Parts: sequence; C-alpha cells; structure tokens
Amino acid sequence: MNTRRLAMALAIVAVGVLGVLPAGAAQPNALTVDALVQSQQCLGGDFVQVTLSATINSSSASKSTWDTNNDGRRDTPISSNPTVVVTYPDETSQTATIFVRNREGNRAQDSVTFTTLRCP
Repeated sequence: MNTRRLAMALAIVAVGVLGVLPAGAAQPNALTVDALVQSQQCLGGDFVQVTLSATINSSSASKSTWDTNNDGRRDTPISSNPTVVVTYPDETSQTATIFVRNREGNRAQDSVTFTTLRCP
C-alpha cells in the first residue's frame, strides 16, 4: 500500500473509531449564530426602522425567533428567515437577541446591542 492510501485509510479509521473529523470539517449537529444590525432608516419624526439579521451556521435546517426589546420574551413568530424589521425610538440604546434551534434540537443564541440613529 502506498503512503497516500495508508494515510487515507488511517484517517477513515480515526473518524470511524474516534469520531475525529479532519480540520475544517463541520461538526455533526453544530449550530452557531451571530446577530447583527443590517440597516437603520429614519421614518420621520422620532422613529427608526431597524433591520436585524443573523448569520446562522447549522448542520441542518434551523428556525429562529427574536426578543427585540430585551424583556426576556420572544417578540417574533418562529421563522426559517432570521431577518426581522423593527421600529424603535431614535437615539436610544437597544439590545435584541435571536434564539435559534436546528432540526437535531441544538440551540444557540446571540445578542446585538446598538444605538439607533438620530433622526432630524
């Protein structure tokens, strides 16, 4: 057996026996989320339309919901789309948290804290 085939055989055995995956390979049932403010736009008067979104990395389909006012309760319906649009007063500090669950039942959450625009 040549060196390359031997290395490949050993890697396959390591994955099968030890559950070790090669560097950079996705872990089974993995789930991570990064919340972000996608955009802000003054609505006239003292209100700002904020688009919140998230980057979700999951080993399977996932669904999410948001707590948009940091009161500990989910404010949006469960959805496969992590983007929501929320209206906040201008010049205020806000924290929003996204909660995500994938098909295997793994859960992840992340928060984003931001200050809304000052509207003229």
